[in-house]
Amino acid sequence: MDGNTVKFHAFHGSPPCCLAQATMDHLSVNYEFNEVVPMKDTKSEEFLKINPKGKVPVVQDGDFTIDESYAIARYFCRKAGDVSFYPSDAKKAAKIDALIDLDIQTFRGKMDPWKNEVLFAPFFGGAEEPTAERKQELQKTIDEGFKIIADQLEREGTDFLAGNEVTLADFSFFFSTFYPCKMSDAKHDTHAKAKEWFDRVKGKAKLKF
Repeated sequence: MDGNTVKFHAFHGSPPCCLAQATMDHLSVNYEFNEVVPMKDTKSEEFLKINPKGKVPVVQDGDFTIDESYAIARYFCRKAGDVSFYPSDAKKAAKIDALIDLDIQTFRGKMDPWKNEVLFAPFFGGAEEPTAERKQELQKTIDEGFKIIADQLEREGTDFLAGNEVTLADFSFFFSTFYPCKMSDAKHDTHAKAKEWFDRVKGKAKLKF
């Protein structure tokens, strides 16, 4: 990477921000972190000049500004020339992109019920917390999600989802577990292979999780 300092505007409690930051750390990007609180700082005139969408994360790299977590991650992968974390080879990149799509379209659907019922509804909507019985049902859905990871690892016979080196696909799945497994007490140890993967990626992400 070049010696220019990047300005990274983000919020520590946001999984998309964590994904972008973990990727930048993995690639040894030199950046200044600017904490931006959603729905507060993001509405300020100063921030809206940086990102008119009023969203984080957003990066300023010299006179270039880019938002959206995956766009930021891919941008720095290409800039760094890191072909292991996100390959330049079209077929290898497509494999990783397919896994990211699996995360976004399927895996997160297994994480979201816990996030919505255990965290968001009580905190933002004033709803009662789910009963112990309901949390057990929600945990079964979490377990179904981690089975997707375990099955992929079994098919590949590798340490990570797309091979024996960590990739953007691993970070994508990992930070999709942020709300249930970091901000709450959902379990991730039902499937041994998935738990081992979780611990390996946690060690690579370089963030407190």
